[in-house]
Amino acid sequence: NAATGGSDISSSWFANARFVALAQIFMEVPGFWPTALEEETQGKEASSTASSPSSIDRKKRLPAASSSKKWGGKRVALMDDDKGENRLERAFRMWINSINAKGVYIHNLFTDCRDGLVLLKVLDKIVPGSVPWRRVEKKPTNRFQKLGNCNLVVSIAKGPSFNFSLVSVGGDNLAGGNKKLTLAVVWQMMRFHLVDFLQSVFDSKFGKSVAAAAAAVSPKPEEGSLRRSSVNSKGSQGSSSGTGFFSAKFGKKKKKRAKTVLEGGDEAIIEWANTTIAKARIAAGQNPPGPEGYEWAENCTVIRTFRDEHLATSLYLFALLWAVDPYPVDWSIVTAGKTKEDRLLNARYAISVARKLGATIFLLPEDITERNPKMVMTFVGAVLALTT
Repeated sequence: NAATGGSDISSSWFANARFVALAQIFMEVPGFWPTALEEETQGKEASSTASSPSSIDRKKRLPAASSSKKWGGKRVALMDDDKGENRLERAFRMWINSINAKGVYIHNLFTDCRDGLVLLKVLDKIVPGSVPWRRVEKKPTNRFQKLGNCNLVVSIAKGPSFNFSLVSVGGDNLAGGNKKLTLAVVWQMMRFHLVDFLQSVFDSKFGKSVAAAAAAVSPKPEEGSLRRSSVNSKGSQGSSSGTGFFSAKFGKKKKKRAKTVLEGGDEAIIEWANTTIAKARIAAGQNPPGPEGYEWAENCTVIRTFRDEHLATSLYLFALLWAVDPYPVDWSIVTAGKTKEDRLLNARYAISVARKLGATIFLLPEDITERNPKMVMTFVGAVLALTT
């Protein structure tokens, strides 16, 4: 018995020693084993959460809310790629950079798209599987290979997946860097993606009843699908000038046009945005932090239409971004928006934060300061998509 007891003690000591050695090894792995400070912090957070019903409500209402740990303790900085004199080029470049197509980030729309690869990746991102990659020259080095890719872009864009109207547009125009025709092609890509994107947001967040109700009050297109008629309507090839930006997309009042399935769906998005901000304020027990010395007026956290005057300051958009994720906004950058320059700065920063959160951007800062209702709706819709 004594011998047996001695062996048990020896094996027990050996097992404990082995455990201690393994524990020591794992403690050296960053983040694997909680430190005493982390355990104390987690204990305090757990006790405060248990005693505070508002924090429980906040987790239920705002599942996307994050801590500073998620962002590495860093706030979002102001974007630096919103440069250029051509307003259309800026808009399309920012859109391409925000859709998260694999291996795509461009600095100039006209030069970076000449090999056709960027446009092919964008097409495949919009409609997965639309590009036959076996026919693509993935590392084009000469004009002949680049021209082959650009010809494939035009062929796919005219094909059944997209049905774009590309009159007098050839691959040689894209490979040659023709600005007007490059804008025409990319414009229809963005337009197609915008309708498809917002439609998917409606279907996933509100169900198809909202879109169906909107379509019921809209005049039906004469032939083809609604998407095709919206893409092929007059003016879809865009313009190189900045005047009347996006007017071709939704048509002019005097022109007949087919409305998209999202026409009349503003109310649903506005109600969601207002409710999201209201719930965040209740959960936090306060208004958003705001610019230094700024006091929120009640009407600044609510909108009735996408033409409301206070939208020009972007403060409502910051309140919405704060409601979705309270951490990343650096309020020291945000201004009260009293001057034109301050309003433009706010709009640029609001887009920067939305992009960092993962939102797809279809608009420019000027669309916010000018209160372009359809484009502001795309911004709020993109933020809404982050919560679906």
